[in-house]
Order: sequence, then C-alpha cells, then structure tokens
Amino acid sequence: MNPLFKSKFYPIPFGFGNDAFRADSLLGVKGLMRAWRAGKVALSNAPGAGVADDKVVYAFVPEIIKYYLDEDPIIPNVPTYRC
Repeated sequence: MNPLFKSKFYPIPFGFGNDAFRADSLLGVKGLMRAWRAGKVALSNAPGAGVADDKVVYAFVPEIIKYYLDEDPIIPNVPTYRC
C-alpha cells in the first residue's frame, strides 16, 4: 500500500493537476466539492483562487483594477508582454 494514503489527510503531490477530480482517482476527498457548494465545509484555497496568481494574468492587472474598482492602479505594472 502506498504510504501516502495511510493517513486521513491526502496531500496531492505536485504535478497531479485535475487527477483528483476523476471518478476513478484515489487522490482528494470524495464529495468535497459537493460539500463545499452546500456550505458544509470551508476550504482554505477555494477553487479558482489561484487564477490571480497565474503569470498570464499579470498583463491584465491594471485593467482588472480599473474595471472592478473604477480606480487607476496605485503602483505601476511591471513591463509585461502579451503573447
């Protein structure tokens, strides 16, 4: 038996990505997303929370600030290129 699955806490090793959401996967906690949507559990990192940390978003931060806050950014953005 894999020692990773002996405890009640099942960390997802780096690089597994969405494998935890497959029906036949042994990673993750079964029914966690359903329980989260029903308000039965809290997650420290809610789904989608990492999107703002993605480097692809950096170029759009000034526009996001302007759109949601209707303000200009206080700190100028670093030179970022859109590919």
